[in-house]
Amino acid sequence: MSATPLEIALAYIARGIAPVPVPHMAKGAVIPGWPGLRITEATAVQYFNGAPMNVGGLMGEPSRGLTDLDLDCEEARLAAKAFLPSTDSMSGRDGSPRSHWFYACPGAESKPYLDPETGETLLEIRSTGCMTILPGSVHPSGELVRWFLDGQPAEVSAEDLTGS
Repeated sequence: MSATPLEIALAYIARGIAPVPVPHMAKGAVIPGWPGLRITEATAVQYFNGAPMNVGGLMGEPSRGLTDLDLDCEEARLAAKAFLPSTDSMSGRDGSPRSHWFYACPGAESKPYLDPETGETLLEIRSTGCMTILPGSVHPSGELVRWFLDGQPAEVSAEDLTGS
């Protein structure tokens, strides 16, 4: 039996991750002011009320510096092994495995890295002001978002993460 969105959200709260409700099979929060939303154990049932939905996680300051490197293309996922610090916290879906690498990186700034020719996002650093769909959710493709490595995010400095 799979966990309910409320159970998933409560588990993330226990891990220090600030959850945010997202419509089922969607990737973006629709609640006005969602970046400032702070759901607690006591208020979680107001947001995760039994309806099918995804669970997002607020990145950065609301989640103790949790930062997601979203690897948006196969080339970025391949290069990540050589260029990014290793971490024991990775999620994704079967069609895009290990596409989210998580780090404990207080002070990291959100930033997209774009293909200069097409303008498409290759990699995105998601920190304060951003959210990520977390495992237990369903991607718009219909695939389950899941942990590939469900360990501790590596602790890295913002400078080490961005190379600047």
